[in-house]
Amino acid sequence: MDNNMKRAMMLLLENKWLIRKKSPEEYNLVRRYEKELQRYFQDKCGWLLVSNQRFYKLEKIPARAEAFMGIKEFQQAEDYVLLCCIMAYLEEQEVDSKFLLSDLCEALLEYYPDEEFNDKINWESYNWRRALVRVINYLLSMEILRWIDGDRSGENFLSNDFSRESFSGETLYQITILSRYFLRSYPKDLQNYDDIASLYQSEFMENDAVEAEEVAHRRHNVYRQLLLSPIFYKEAAAGDFAYLRKMYRRINEEMMELFEVDVQLYDDCAMAVSNERNTWFKDVFPARLKGSHDVILSFAAYCWENSIKPQALSLKEFINLAEKTAQQFNSGWTKEFREMTAEKLARAILAEMMEWQMVFWHKKENMVILQPALFKLIGKYPADYLAGGTTAYGK
Repeated sequence: MDNNMKRAMMLLLENKWLIRKKSPEEYNLVRRYEKELQRYFQDKCGWLLVSNQRFYKLEKIPARAEAFMGIKEFQQAEDYVLLCCIMAYLEEQEVDSKFLLSDLCEALLEYYPDEEFNDKINWESYNWRRALVRVINYLLSMEILRWIDGDRSGENFLSNDFSRESFSGETLYQITILSRYFLRSYPKDLQNYDDIASLYQSEFMENDAVEAEEVAHRRHNVYRQLLLSPIFYKEAAAGDFAYLRKMYRRINEEMMELFEVDVQLYDDCAMAVSNERNTWFKDVFPARLKGSHDVILSFAAYCWENSIKPQALSLKEFINLAEKTAQQFNSGWTKEFREMTAEKLARAILAEMMEWQMVFWHKKENMVILQPALFKLIGKYPADYLAGGTTAYGK
């Protein structure tokens, strides 16, 4: 396969959209290989390549939802509910039509679900206004909405006094064509699905060839895990993992050829690893010049040296481990992490380790579960390393 098609694949994997007006060269590259790309992603991952005169979008559906896949800008469940309500509002408007922020605020009072477990929207509350600003800013960044005029930052809206009749912070937005393709479509009305599992199965239930469909389903899940998740744990899907083990040689050769990653297979997990410092993937571990990754590598090294294996730790025990790691390794860390208290350090790396599925956080039990991924890569300083980033032989 030629390098141009490989690049087209990575562009689709790494971007939500490839918009023709914004990235004409990249758009035309995908257009050149559109049929081949559609066949490959449909066969291997079960993904649809959405094509339009204005953009391309690869429907990157994961094998299963993971915490790290959430929208980083969102802070609470209500943000996601607001997002869905705004999308419902946009669907009733014409593409390229405009609307005012005040009209949206009024409409959301009707769209927001009226359930016992939901707090009702109250625009007099600063927290609700802040949540709406977060969601709108996200939609602007995704180019689902386009700012036309008014309070672009949202600061005037945040300081609005809704106890009075005046509305400060009025803003005019325009709805783009991308609003029609942002949410995934399903074969049936969402109310006909009983749970998350039935949503996952919805795309695999139309084929009568049950055995062939089951194999395709497992293949799709394996490729989705390897391409979208930092690690594929056996305990999460034993059947899919067995398929990977059976087809490992072929899958690994293909992943190396197309994406330049090596699929490392272990007894309990598998992961796609780039052997080059430079890689097409945007999110990698460890990332250069990212201090938290240096700390995590040191943490893993301390665990390795002290025979600490995957296990459940109390938060206090995890903080204690972070403190002991700092005592041994922190002379090589950035100033930010060297000066942190043990608790602050532990919480800082905990969030990053959860993103990379090196630990799981059991919120109810207040426990940190160390996972196998933590022990696959460690970082240690040379034996003659001196404080300040030098060795006995210089920098």
